[in-house]
Amino acid sequence: MSDCFHLSSPRDITNSDRASYAQEAFASRIETALKYHPFIMRSHSLFGALCVVLLLTACGGPRGISVPESSPVILLPTRENGEDWRMDDLARFYAGLPTAESGLRDIEALPVWRQHAMEFDRDWRGVTGGPRHPRARQWAASDLRAKIPPTPVIYYLFGGADFLTVDLLFPDAREIYLVGLEPVGELPSPEGMSEETLGFALANLRYSFYGLFDRGFSETKDLRANLARTPLKGVKPLLFVTLARTGSQVLSAREFTIGAGRAIEIPFRRMGERMQRKLVYIQGDLSNSGDSRLLDYIGQHRPAGAYLKAASYLLHEEAFSRTRRFLLSSTQFILQDDSGIPLRAFDPSVWNLYFYGNYLGVMPIFEKYFQKDLYEIYRTPGAATPLMFGLGYRIRDDEACQILAVKRF
Repeated sequence: MSDCFHLSSPRDITNSDRASYAQEAFASRIETALKYHPFIMRSHSLFGALCVVLLLTACGGPRGISVPESSPVILLPTRENGEDWRMDDLARFYAGLPTAESGLRDIEALPVWRQHAMEFDRDWRGVTGGPRHPRARQWAASDLRAKIPPTPVIYYLFGGADFLTVDLLFPDAREIYLVGLEPVGELPSPEGMSEETLGFALANLRYSFYGLFDRGFSETKDLRANLARTPLKGVKPLLFVTLARTGSQVLSAREFTIGAGRAIEIPFRRMGERMQRKLVYIQGDLSNSGDSRLLDYIGQHRPAGAYLKAASYLLHEEAFSRTRRFLLSSTQFILQDDSGIPLRAFDPSVWNLYFYGNYLGVMPIFEKYFQKDLYEIYRTPGAATPLMFGLGYRIRDDEACQILAVKRF
């Protein structure tokens, strides 16, 4: 199979096109506001009209709808004849990227999809193009890679649908195992949706990414509620979209069960590579009362490293001691913030510990998980290396911490 790319050649966008598109998208926003804000619908008055104007102004209005000054060059993978690329096309469609399938290209001409593509592209570039991601990528390529052994498998327990962060920090991983409480869900074909349903589904999909974009994580209760509102349910749409946006081709998808939980395995390949990688998401309970077959399944895939972020300090609790023991015994390294495994659980005769950033304590809601021993280490001059990016609960650069534990051999 060829690893080359071909370039699509969309025609240049003229000023007339740009103005027409802005008007079309702005009109679509007005229609969306009237449909999904019942209070405004009931306000057949000047005050109701003012609500529409204020709402759209807050969302950006016409000035928030940007059309590039020149037509972008869009990379499309070269595909081998006979391969089924339906899954990849669905991933690209919902990610706001052009597809190769004629049926989907027809839908891409609709204003609701064009608006989705513009807004999602703007939001995605705002996150990946900001300082946080380049700094994290550079840190992973230098400091992190120099200290951890080559590890093809990453366990990201409590990670939910956050493929974006693990891809950022561990771009060489061949197998990634995510675990969360959210259901696998559905990725339906858009051909069967009305334009109104599709518009609402796409808007809700963008909204579901905001937690990941703004804070680097999503709260389970919020994500579960958001993903139940439209035909795009569960984490499956989020995983497919993130794979497409991070430059990967979705090769297929297989759903299966592990005990009472559902799981999905998504083979994928980065553009320009022949090597096949694998992303697995498992819905499951990681507490001691959960099904032990979940960890048994994950533990078959080694050698492995683990990543923990915004884990609600659950691994501090005795109710999650089984998962804590699993990670300490089954991994070659663990990278985490302070919400992962408590410092006291790392035996210094087994682990080398490296500290980055700053530890300022915990948020009030997690007050009982304050770690005095960790605080004292960070107060010791020279004990921690500066960190130029934030992830998890501490998103500010000067407040975030990362703790790297590497097993001695």
